[in-house]
Amino acid sequence: TEWMKRHYSLSSDVSALLAEVKSLRQEMRARLERAPVSVWGHAGFNPYRGTRTLMWWVERSVAHVAEHIGQLANDQEAP
Repeated sequence: TEWMKRHYSLSSDVSALLAEVKSLRQEMRARLERAPVSVWGHAGFNPYRGTRTLMWWVERSVAHVAEHIGQLANDQEAP
């Protein structure tokens, strides 16, 4: 909630937000495609998640976006 307050408002243009997400995802995909296979197993520490590998973070990130897409789809179906 706090992150959203700092970055977005209820008046934010949804099309612009989606374009931003798409652009950021494309940029990250390009970076990951250039990364050597050896880095996928590298681990780092996060105070909330503990020690996790790059592969874990990528998988979690993809799942997180999928969750939001599902939320948007459900909102559109509501009466």
